[in-house]
Amino acid sequence: MLAQDLITIQMNSTLGSYLSYMDEFFIIGSIGIIIVKSNFRIKKSTLILSLVTIGVLFFGLLSSAINQVPISTTLAGGLLTIKGFLLFFIFKNLTMNGNNIRQLIRFFKVLGGLAAVFALVDLLFHEQFRNFLHTNNLLDARSNLVSVQSFFIHPGTYGWFMVFVGLYYLSHYLVHKPKKSLIFTIVFFILAFLSLRFKVLLAIAVILTLVAMKKRIYTAALACVGIIIYLFFGDMINNLTMLTIDRYISVDYMDSARKALYHTGFTIGFHDFPLGEGFGRFGSWIARVDYSPVYYEYGLQSVYGLSPDDPKWATDTYWPSIIGEVGILGTILFISFFIYVMRGIYVKLHDARIRKNGKVFLLFSLFIIIQSLVESLGEQIFNGSPQYIFIFAVMGMAASQVEKGDHLLSSQASVQLYAKRKYAYDSSTV
Repeated sequence: MLAQDLITIQMNSTLGSYLSYMDEFFIIGSIGIIIVKSNFRIKKSTLILSLVTIGVLFFGLLSSAINQVPISTTLAGGLLTIKGFLLFFIFKNLTMNGNNIRQLIRFFKVLGGLAAVFALVDLLFHEQFRNFLHTNNLLDARSNLVSVQSFFIHPGTYGWFMVFVGLYYLSHYLVHKPKKSLIFTIVFFILAFLSLRFKVLLAIAVILTLVAMKKRIYTAALACVGIIIYLFFGDMINNLTMLTIDRYISVDYMDSARKALYHTGFTIGFHDFPLGEGFGRFGSWIARVDYSPVYYEYGLQSVYGLSPDDPKWATDTYWPSIIGEVGILGTILFISFFIYVMRGIYVKLHDARIRKNGKVFLLFSLFIIIQSLVESLGEQIFNGSPQYIFIFAVMGMAASQVEKGDHLLSSQASVQLYAKRKYAYDSSTV
């Protein structure tokens, strides 16, 4: 699934169209198996998160019914909105142990290494490399450098994955303190920066700031690293920052597709309070493919990048589509999902009984959620492939460890837990 888009463009149109739905086929098939194998028994935590999903669906379907959205558009838009939730439940209900997770992490490292190697090839020989992979449809240059994308089809996806891998090494360093992990963290973050995407740079800055706030020694180290990076890449960072401000902040909202989507999304949220326009009607991929009449209603068809014949930036945001389609209440439920999962991980992280390797994965999961929330400000990362697949899979595995992760406990804690359960069993038997 990581290479789903790359594989799709190598195929003919018919086969490629089927392969583009690989993730949906996987989710629909797997969720049925999970439900049957669980004998329809729902645990408390799963029930709470299920109610959030059902709530988002309810407000979206109600909005669709009120605004008379066609059933086909409603179903396609609804699946697009909740498929990340479904993927989360699949991985939350898998039986994962420490060995499984170590194998997955090893696999992530290999993929990260390959992406890093091909990133350097793309940086030096981008024309020949992209012609070979048929990914030369986008050639974006900033600060006299071509935005690197490695074997991905877009620089934003590449930048996200480099940060994704780098965050594991950062988590490993913060828990175990090996210098090698710190070096890999720096390397992957620098490679991520070569995507020349401001949201990638912002995600790194936010996470490093949170780390620095935890301990003073990290604050001092981060300040030194920041000064060194600015000395070498200061002009590029300034240009990238000013470009972002000029494109999305200082301009009139009708002159920027992303700003227009944000402005209109909040307008819909307050105008249709507490509901929205319905699934597949604003800011989503379905609203782009089946061009939504809502865009005409708010005059967005005249905004560059949002027109019916060239809506290339119609999915350049995430939260405006949620507010615009499921309303304010649906958005609140959506955000509460992330807060609930993050709170569970954060509490488990502070359990003194947890093994160090367990803490690495939980910290990594927390970082991934923060990264995705930052990048969601400028990308449909929670339903865009392959990002959402990795994000919700990691979130699901982390939630599973929080709920039933006895193997995360240290040896002494495991013995104590076993003794406590045995005592409870013996008492109940008596």
